[in-house]
Amino acid sequence: DFDYQEGKSVKCSWSACCRKDSPDTNKTEQQAGPFGHVGFCDLCVKTLHTFLDKVAELNPDIVLWLGDNAPHNTYEQKPETHLRQLNYIADGLRSRVKAKVYTVTGNHDSLPDGQFDVRGGRHQYILEGFANATKSWYSQAGYETMKKYGRFSELVPNTALRIIG
Repeated sequence: DFDYQEGKSVKCSWSACCRKDSPDTNKTEQQAGPFGHVGFCDLCVKTLHTFLDKVAELNPDIVLWLGDNAPHNTYEQKPETHLRQLNYIADGLRSRVKAKVYTVTGNHDSLPDGQFDVRGGRHQYILEGFANATKSWYSQAGYETMKKYGRFSELVPNTALRIIG
């Protein structure tokens, strides 16, 4: 969540708390820490960077990225914010992790939230966005299928393992 703010109340009357614009319902309540708060706040950028650094340190052979990238400020979401978050995460993975990354879209990567139209249409922007942001990790056929349908089937190089997402 690009709008996460340390020190904000972790409980509020909104669907997403710990944000710059979320109400502070009670200053004596538990407040959002430097790396977020489990259960009440979306992931903050600092935690994402720490996670990406750890993944790079572990040097895995493959990474599975399972979507649901958007924060829970459902009524403020726009296609541009979804694509910004998607590209930010993809760029972070690409710059730190040597492994091949396989990704799928999550049901919260759509507008309206949780109502993903897998046939394309109104959600074609996110299918194309995922495909374009992750193109370097897929074969041409995998890229084209991801772009059109939001799914893929890829054989992991030098193995007999096939990942279907």
